[in-house]
Amino acid sequence: FYDFSVIQKCQTIGRKTVFCEKSRNLADVKVEDLLKGVTMQEWDVFISYSSKDYAIIQNIINDFKLNHINYWIDREQIKPGDFIIPRITAGLENSRYILPCFSWNQSGSGWSRAEYESILYEIFSDKQSKRKVIPLVIDDINTLPRLMMNIKYTKYSDNNAYNELIEFLKNKKDYRTLL
Repeated sequence: FYDFSVIQKCQTIGRKTVFCEKSRNLADVKVEDLLKGVTMQEWDVFISYSSKDYAIIQNIINDFKLNHINYWIDREQIKPGDFIIPRITAGLENSRYILPCFSWNQSGSGWSRAEYESILYEIFSDKQSKRKVIPLVIDDINTLPRLMMNIKYTKYSDNNAYNELIEFLKNKKDYRTLL
């Protein structure tokens, strides 16, 4: 048995085999073989938000649906009886963009902060990260966390900027080609 997240990471970094300590001859096993028959959902956007802001988030979700932007959100992906942290981890690891939705409510949410901070660490330590954080300010909060201050953000209340964000996500451009 292998930890699925380790096998995913091997695939992500291009490692072809993984060591099997249980085999008689201590053989390497092909990562490709271990993942046969396993379907991995990929999302364009992981939405990180405060549950107190769900009314606004529902509007954003409706815009995503209209524009065929697939998204990960806890209310749809975590089912009764699921272990929460592995589901969130899978959502983060399989999403191209992380959309932390900043608000007064979010500023007090430890869960939301934990979600985007783990990706920020990855981005700052690995310039080839396949993920990108796109902050979205959804109310009149006047300051972002320090680590977000150097990242271009979008205001939900600014129709032009918000529509630009939707177009960007809809076209599923790889941001590295825009640098």
